[in-house]
Parts: sequence; C-alpha cells; structure tokens
Amino acid sequence: MLIKSVLFLFSAAKIRVRIDTKRDKIPKHVIKVMEEEFTKLEMLEENYSDFDLTYNYLHWLTVLPWGNFRFVMLHAHVSRRVITPF
Repeated sequence: MLIKSVLFLFSAAKIRVRIDTKRDKIPKHVIKVMEEEFTKLEMLEENYSDFDLTYNYLHWLTVLPWGNFRFVMLHAHVSRRVITPF
C-alpha cells in the first residue's frame, strides 16, 4: 500500500470531523451516502480524478446548513418587484 500524503490525511480528517459534528442534523439516508463516499475517498489515490470529484462532493455535503432553516413569507407584490425592478 502506498503511503498517503499528509495533505490527504489532513483533508480526510477534516471531512470526517465535519460529518461527525453534524451527524445529528443530517438525514440518515444522506449519512449513508456520505459514509460510502468517505470509504471510497479513503481507497482512492489522490492523483486520480475521482479523488477530486469525491472530495468536492463530500465537501459540499458537509458544508450545507443541515437543520438550519427558516420560513420566509413573501407577498406576491414584493416578489414581483424583486423580479422585475421596473
């Protein structure tokens, strides 16, 4: 097995920390996908194109504001004014 670079180990650890800290807010089916992708990331060599794709996918999944939402009520005339400023 090839020795992984320090950058790879740091990147994988950062993703793992993000997954673990948000685990209670993320839906179970998304956690399952994250775990599968993380396992794939650990098996890939960092010079493969799939590594970057998988890393970016996990990065975006972990930076989404899971569980943070608010309801915003907009009236039709306000929305129309925002869409068409004239």
